[in-house]
Amino acid sequence: VSSEGRAIEVEVYRLPRAEVGELLATVPPPLALGSVWLASGELVRGFVCEAIGSEGAEDISECGGWRAYMASLA
Repeated sequence: VSSEGRAIEVEVYRLPRAEVGELLATVPPPLALGSVWLASGELVRGFVCEAIGSEGAEDISECGGWRAYMASLA
């Protein structure tokens, strides 16, 4: 979101530049590559969701992250 968002847990990986294009070719919309600010203040490239992808979607941010949300479904 552009404002009033919540911090969530993320996973950070290193990927060789030569392999980025191959990975991006497998990422379906509305996911995209974008800038992500970490709590440490570091700016990294990561997967983001285009705004249209969040329209009508369930807000899972109170779970704290994707893994915690998936665990809550079990």
